[in-house]
Amino acid sequence: MFNSVEEAIYWIEHIKRKDKRINLNRMNSLLKILGNPEKSYKKIHIAGTNGKGATTEMTSSILIEQGYKVGRFVSPYILKFNERIVVNKKEISDKDLLELSNYLFPIVEKYNKENDDIIPFFEVVTALGFLYFKKMKVDIACIECGLGGLLDATNVINADCSIIASIGYDHMKTLGNTIEEIAYHKLGIVKNNNHLVIQCDRSLLNQVKKHCEDVNATLDYLDKNSIKIKSNLEYTEFIYDNYTFKINLIGNFEAYNAILAIKAAKYIDKTITNETINRALSNIFWPGRLEIISKKPLIILDGGHNISAIEEVVDSLKKINDNKYIILYTALSDKESKKVLDKLDEIAEEFVITTIDDPRAKDPIELLNEVKNKNKRLVLNEFEAYDSIIQNIDKNKNVLIIGSLHFVSSLRDYILNK
Repeated sequence: MFNSVEEAIYWIEHIKRKDKRINLNRMNSLLKILGNPEKSYKKIHIAGTNGKGATTEMTSSILIEQGYKVGRFVSPYILKFNERIVVNKKEISDKDLLELSNYLFPIVEKYNKENDDIIPFFEVVTALGFLYFKKMKVDIACIECGLGGLLDATNVINADCSIIASIGYDHMKTLGNTIEEIAYHKLGIVKNNNHLVIQCDRSLLNQVKKHCEDVNATLDYLDKNSIKIKSNLEYTEFIYDNYTFKINLIGNFEAYNAILAIKAAKYIDKTITNETINRALSNIFWPGRLEIISKKPLIILDGGHNISAIEEVVDSLKKINDNKYIILYTALSDKESKKVLDKLDEIAEEFVITTIDDPRAKDPIELLNEVKNKNKRLVLNEFEAYDSIIQNIDKNKNVLIIGSLHFVSSLRDYILNK
């Protein structure tokens, strides 16, 4: 048993990360032992290659503004573990996290011993979230998938509404090498008599429709080409359903995320007004996603790490202005870094390549060689790389720090505490 929340978090974060999951039998067994806490409230299930975290936050915010008590489960976190499990915008307390960990620990240990198995990290975290939402007596839980959908630990739920924020190339070793295979995994969260709200390329629409027909699910498809958006470095404004909405996040993709959230929230409660939605959206804060942490010089953080996310970032910044950026970048070894660097080069003044303390980190020399821009350099420590940019920077310059959530989270903490 644990005497402090630090001990509990250490236990959780050092549980083995299992390889590719082949079924959800273990997760279903664990939840049955726990009395199926996930059946105690309504659920909205959110998947997507990119945007699912922000969409989860927006959906929960709208429902909170409407008067519901709402749980939010997301992964990974930016600043601290407690961000994963939230009720009405308040993170799980250290006290509750310690209490639930002490309750769950012997159950997990007993299961592992009796079944000669290991309940892995993300299944334990998911169970913690479900237990906490039951304890807090939430009305609705907005639950973000960890990876994919079909075999994700969260997919033991039967949601009242499902959202797929985007479908793009990422985690191909797990989800498949074609966009259709990846879509198959995302669509796995849509079950019998469910309702799906989705934004994806029109080339996948027939596959989406077929899946919904097979499971008798209703479909609400967002064609992003039909949305009028105005974005600057302060906010994003968009017209949807003949009404102007405003969100205090930047990037065209945040408008699409917001519309998905609006559609899902209105499906749950058709009495939600546009005025209620705008009040909710005005209070959104989502760290690490085109987050401005300095205006002079302009310093932007973004956790985008796959080509789909990078395309959205670059296209959004180009629509805002013609700025060129000093780009501080690193990548994990399983990412399509060459494609990412080529896209980033469209807005690059200079590249500063670095690395992070992670066994999955890609060789920074390889990354440097993938940069086609001649204005490039290598600094092997991420913090020294940032300092080398900032020490003598002109206040009219622009800096974009991008590459992964782990990288951005680490540097965000370093910058804000300097």
